[in-house]
Amino acid sequence: MNSGESTFTLHQFPIVVQALNEPVYLIPFGDIHRYARLCDVEQWQEFLEWAKRKKNTYFLGMGDYDDLCSFSERKALNDCNLHEETRYTLDEIYQQRVNNLVKELKFMEGKLIGLIEGNHFGAFQSGITTTQM
Repeated sequence: MNSGESTFTLHQFPIVVQALNEPVYLIPFGDIHRYARLCDVEQWQEFLEWAKRKKNTYFLGMGDYDDLCSFSERKALNDCNLHEETRYTLDEIYQQRVNNLVKELKFMEGKLIGLIEGNHFGAFQSGITTTQM
């Protein structure tokens, strides 16, 4: 079983309140399914632009950032005897998708509480998932 399939990790994320009379916002996001044919990329970009303008805001990813592989697809890929170069190619695809998401979420740096693993993600040969990466 890949890590991430049944791993739960607890983290603390302290939020410093600057003033008691100013609200602090928590914005969850997820089910983006980026690169899926039915992903509403325009709506996703609008959300990102809106979120960039919010002050005193923290973010929590709720899973399914990409649409790489479901549980059964990851199992099938692990069960079949793929050529080493094919596995390397899959890792390259996964890494590119991670890099693209990181670019889109860069403005959340220091304000991103964490990313919850969904059921659509890629698993690198190392066992690390695209969400963990």
